[in-house]
Amino acid sequence: MEIKAAETGPAAVAPDASGPAPGKGDVWFQTADVATSSSDRNGTVVLELNSTPSPAAANSLPAVIAPILGVTGPSVLGGIQSQVANQLAQTIFLTTKTKANGVFQRLTDYESFRPFFDLPAYDLLKRLAYSIIPSPMHLVEGPPDFYGPLMCLFTLIALINIRMKTTGITGGGAALLGSSFALVLPYFMLYTILMWGIAALCKTQLSLIEIVSATGYSLFGYVAMMLLSLLIPPAMLFWCILFGCLSSGHLGLIFFKRTPRVRDGAIPFLVGMPVHLLYLLYLGFASAA
Repeated sequence: MEIKAAETGPAAVAPDASGPAPGKGDVWFQTADVATSSSDRNGTVVLELNSTPSPAAANSLPAVIAPILGVTGPSVLGGIQSQVANQLAQTIFLTTKTKANGVFQRLTDYESFRPFFDLPAYDLLKRLAYSIIPSPMHLVEGPPDFYGPLMCLFTLIALINIRMKTTGITGGGAALLGSSFALVLPYFMLYTILMWGIAALCKTQLSLIEIVSATGYSLFGYVAMMLLSLLIPPAMLFWCILFGCLSSGHLGLIFFKRTPRVRDGAIPFLVGMPVHLLYLLYLGFASAA
């Protein structure tokens, strides 16, 4: 069967005797400004459609078109729309599945995280020592790592847990450990997000990974304060102020130095330093309350 198209209307030329005559079994599509019903001319099916047929005109199409277009149902256009919708949904599903599999493979591939934990012991000790020296000549720079920050984070949690037990805070071991996590982890995440947003607004040349690394190393001042508070409890306020100023000053200088404009660099410095210092004071008294 041959499918042919003919147009009617002001700018259309209908098939006449000079053109090929429709034979039996040929299907002629005739488009017009106004949709009309189909007719049968000696076995030739003529369909008259416009560009936007009405539902009534679409439902009046002969059943012979359904097998030609590969759709079934009372409405040919409805079948085409259903096929398009199904194909679109399948394409979106396959694309999403492929991207999700790629992200999962990257997260489960330990080789992608290995550079962040491959740090020599000498460099680790140097970065820990520099993190409490507020000097532009001793900033923690170089490729970011997670080894030192995670070590400071979990060491601080362990020291807070020990301090809670030594100060007579009642509660089970699991409850005290949960309280220690609650005092450190939310601050670490919220402070990182806060400084990341400020760095983006001030055009500070620090990535999110570098901010996480710098914030993690700044917790070494917290660790030193908590350790000395356990050894010399009466001087806890002095240790809080001392190491709070040292670690927060170093962290603020990192943001200040990596910001191109001095005026913009003062914003993360004046925001990050007081927040870091005040939370250190709060942490010292909260763990002993």
